Amino acid sequence: MPPFAQASKRRRTTRELYELPAEIQKDIGWPERAEPDEIRLPF
Repeated sequence: MPPFAQASKRRRTTRELYELPAEIQKDIGWPERAEPDEIRLPF
């Protein structure tokens, strides 16, 4: 999978996980939302 496609899929998955209720996020061990200091790129 090309790097851009991987980054896009990761952003989509992360967004979906943050949309889950807080109780479920806690149950699966998802960290509390923290704004990143910089943009993460796959390259």
